[in-house]
Amino acid sequence: MNESLVQALDLPRIKIRPRVLNRVVPNQYQITHATHFNLNIHGHQQGRVFIYIIRPQEDSMILGDPWLYDIHGRYSARKGYLDIFTKGGERTRY
Repeated sequence: MNESLVQALDLPRIKIRPRVLNRVVPNQYQITHATHFNLNIHGHQQGRVFIYIIRPQEDSMILGDPWLYDIHGRYSARKGYLDIFTKGGERTRY
């Protein structure tokens, strides 16, 4: 999550042990803080999601493969959809 969104949503800042980040921003940016919030994506709700705060990141938020795996999701950029599955196997397409 970028700094602008953290400030706009007035989210808490949690100091963490510094980690080096590759591929999202140039020059091996060092992450020093995280935040948490309740996530709601078109009705799919998750309580207390933790995410790194990455100041120079251009995107407001990036939800990566670990999140997609946790929600039993499937994403297709080519076809333009995100599927989220319940534990019972019911699919919601966005």
